[in-house]
Amino acid sequence: MAAIGGPAMSQTALLRAVQALDWRRKKSVHAAERDAERVRALRAAFLEAVQSEDSTCFKFVDPAPT
Repeated sequence: MAAIGGPAMSQTALLRAVQALDWRRKKSVHAAERDAERVRALRAAFLEAVQSEDSTCFKFVDPAPT
């Protein structure tokens, strides 16, 4: 907080302040959209289409530098 002009605080003091304000952490570990009926239907259609393909024809590219 001191970096943005606020008071200097220890991590413990900051955690206590956050808890006192009743701020919450992110509640879900995944996007809620992925559970939507439309998305589930699209995923099922994709899996059905892919299962009929020859898996040796797929090429996977790793975007991470080596």
